[in-house]
Amino acid sequence: MIDCKRDIYDPEDKKENKIYRYALGKKGDNMIICIALNPSSATNIETDPTLRAVCNIAKNNEYKGFVLLNICPKRGVNPDLVKCDKEFINKNILIIEKYLKEYEKADIWCAWGNKVDQEPFRACFKSIAKLIGNRIWYCTSLTKKTTRIIRYLFLIKVL
Repeated sequence: MIDCKRDIYDPEDKKENKIYRYALGKKGDNMIICIALNPSSATNIETDPTLRAVCNIAKNNEYKGFVLLNICPKRGVNPDLVKCDKEFINKNILIIEKYLKEYEKADIWCAWGNKVDQEPFRACFKSIAKLIGNRIWYCTSLTKKTTRIIRYLFLIKVL
């Protein structure tokens, strides 16, 4: 079973840490990569409801580690108010690519909900979908919008 102490934490610096978070997790042999919408308050020390949920799902499904990534790295409790600078979106895409390569056998759990269909999330999602490529994605509580987006992007890749 997984211990939820975090040893993966990727804000660039302490000042940036208050505004952006790119990756948070626990290294292990059997990993799950969770891609959420945007980070809230969790750090390598502090836990929030999203991190607790990711940790519990990892534990309950016998994963030994997890990485929590986000479509947009800007912290915010209300996704409707999140605005993300292109510089940080580009950096986020590179960090997601790094973890997808590092944990190429990890399962990918998409946990972003309906807001993925809004900006700034839509453009980021398309870039991330290309990185995930042909890997299997696991989604929970699929909605009509999310299902439509996933199928649409997958069909573009196949053609």
